[in-house]
Amino acid sequence: MDIKQAHNQFIRECEDGTLRRRADATMQSYHESFRLLLKLFPVKATNELTEGILRQFLLRGERERGWKSATVISYRKNLSPFFRWCVDRGYLDTNPLIAIPTPPLVKNLPEYYSQTEMETIMYHVNMSAKTDFERIRNVALFGVMAMAGLRKGELMDLKITDLDWENGVIRVRAETSKSRTARSVPMCFRLRELLERYSQEREKRKVETIWLWVSYHGRARFTQNGLKHLTQHIGERTGIRIKPHKFRHTFATQTYMGSNDILAVQRALGHKEITTTMIYTQVNQKQVHASIEKNPINSIF
Repeated sequence: MDIKQAHNQFIRECEDGTLRRRADATMQSYHESFRLLLKLFPVKATNELTEGILRQFLLRGERERGWKSATVISYRKNLSPFFRWCVDRGYLDTNPLIAIPTPPLVKNLPEYYSQTEMETIMYHVNMSAKTDFERIRNVALFGVMAMAGLRKGELMDLKITDLDWENGVIRVRAETSKSRTARSVPMCFRLRELLERYSQEREKRKVETIWLWVSYHGRARFTQNGLKHLTQHIGERTGIRIKPHKFRHTFATQTYMGSNDILAVQRALGHKEITTTMIYTQVNQKQVHASIEKNPINSIF
């Protein structure tokens, strides 16, 4: 079977519901991983995908591209569903990744922004906008990242109707969620203020698009590419690397530190498994240790 035709068929079945639906970001990762595999090893047919080729592919990634264990594991996760599909369709005898051991993954504690970093970031978000509308939008956008902890895809796919003013929540639709499960994230008082002001400015400009985030002139959707340019610009002004997912870590860490309610954090983040959320308890434990070390009583003994 022609390998490109096979992969296109696999993607179509993911998109039309024949197979389990994946998030848009996951599908993009499938595409990028497959393209890189064929770029480094331009095989023509599925039966040319051998264990040896996959071993060389992963080794070249480590040696030539500096892949860490987490990156190697990501490429395995992105390619394996296609290989399993090929086995089910009879295009491969076995999944060529099965015999290749998975590298051990050392889980680092999630990085989050400090209070000082957040103040610096928001100062420049306020000061760097070209227009009042752009400033109000950017503050609301960063507010949702920091005070609701949405994933980047969930954030940028919000519609104006996803703001549930009556119940005071942001509704994350199932089709935009990584877990494919809908959830509601409460708006704190300050976040609601920011979103109400932004919504009022949208109305003044008679914005017609259903998408929540619009360009500074108010006529087109504000895209992920626009967000990338915005975060790069703020990063250059602050000297801080701006990563949307780090705001999610910041939200989760601060929420857990303030409540010690890991189940509430799990629900807000939309994690399927509580074990995924438990890493934030380790961050809190690190803070506890630091506080104990600073206890003035220590110097008495």
